[in-house]
Amino acid sequence: INPEIFANNYVNMSEIKAIGFDLDYTLINYTDNLPIYIYDKAKEKLINDYSFPKQLHDCKFDEEFAIRGLNIDNRHGILCKISYIQRVSLSSIHRGKKHLSDMNEVDRIYGRHRHIPHDDLIKMRPLYDLYSIAEACLIADCVELYDLNKFDNKIDMPVMIDNIRESVRQVHATGILHDEISNNLSKYILPSNNLIQLCTQISNVYNKKIFLCTNSSHTYTDKALNYLIGKDWKDLFDIIICSAEKPDFYSRNKSFSIYNQIDKTVEYQPDLNQLVKGQIYINGSVHAFTKLTGLKAKDVLYIGDNLSADLKEARRWHGWYTGCVIRELDREVELQYNEKFQWLHHFRHTTREYLQEVQSLYLHDKPDDLDNYHTYIQTIESELKAINSEMSAEFNKRFGSIFRTDGHPSLFAFAIRRYVDLYTSDVTNLLGYNLTAHKFYPKHAIHMEHDPKTEKPLREFLL
Repeated sequence: INPEIFANNYVNMSEIKAIGFDLDYTLINYTDNLPIYIYDKAKEKLINDYSFPKQLHDCKFDEEFAIRGLNIDNRHGILCKISYIQRVSLSSIHRGKKHLSDMNEVDRIYGRHRHIPHDDLIKMRPLYDLYSIAEACLIADCVELYDLNKFDNKIDMPVMIDNIRESVRQVHATGILHDEISNNLSKYILPSNNLIQLCTQISNVYNKKIFLCTNSSHTYTDKALNYLIGKDWKDLFDIIICSAEKPDFYSRNKSFSIYNQIDKTVEYQPDLNQLVKGQIYINGSVHAFTKLTGLKAKDVLYIGDNLSADLKEARRWHGWYTGCVIRELDREVELQYNEKFQWLHHFRHTTREYLQEVQSLYLHDKPDDLDNYHTYIQTIESELKAINSEMSAEFNKRFGSIFRTDGHPSLFAFAIRRYVDLYTSDVTNLLGYNLTAHKFYPKHAIHMEHDPKTEKPLREFLL
């Protein structure tokens, strides 16, 4: 399977004048040691600062448990996956690490149809980046202890989960995480042999501006890219923005500050008239970026990994073209093309068609035989559910694919469709495309059920 960039929307690369990149999980990919460290440090904080039970010490990060795109129900301590029509997937509802299979309990919490109203949906925080995998695992372990009455000071479930979220946030915000990575670069950062080639081609071959816009500090960015690329990494970028504070970067009106690389101080510069190559800019905003570069919305393609921080507001506020790096994509695509999955996919398609035929047969030709009709329909529907479950388990035994739930697009997939123009597993996949002339066309346009379907291959129409 060749590395591929997938298109949700039409993007003409000849019209793109600047390509921007986030840093973490975009230009830099991390080893599996990173979520283990986040989990362990947040766990320590919970025990030492929030008086969580000592038994939490015995819990370990489970790399096979959670996936990106889950939602947290703070009220009930539940991790689940939600479909694009705002319906909780039955197979994904987990309290702690146990599947909540008691239908009476599920009905009590979410109702028989498991629909999540908008007001409730905005309270069920999505886990849209790879950092959140550690948080999901930590929540599950703490809920398990909570249900075993291991908390001496009984706290409310929402408060407990807020404490977990804050402990994970502090691992990032206090600089502990970046200090750990900086002191053990080879342990945490994966090598990338093609990154220099990509940046050089964008600038020198395709004559486009290339910029870095990251929430990471300059100190960390410099150490990480010096390790990954080399001491001259700054020469690869026309504009470098650190501590950008996305997503606020997109909505506020704030001037840039300059990082003095000699004195290692930050100098506020409200009267800048241009952004100079080799300089390090701090904070700022898209408003200031647009003013100083003259780049319009249609000129910019920005690539990141975090829907909420990097991409959603870039699209909604400014109309930038956006690209999402989804590291799990290669594995998902590979699984979809293995022999077992292909057989299940064909079997599901055939079963769905058979369901339609049975319904048509009985309701039109045997309207008086409804008892047999209901029996057949229930049998076929049960078979469909079994097929969907088996297909889902190929990706993750508990939560399935990050893109689908119960045979429908997941809420994560819906957000990718809505806010992302291009998506791929690695930024260096751009090397496979002519970034001056290539036009990305979506393979599957959004269509309505009544739209005409082309059954014949194109060659038959041309004969």
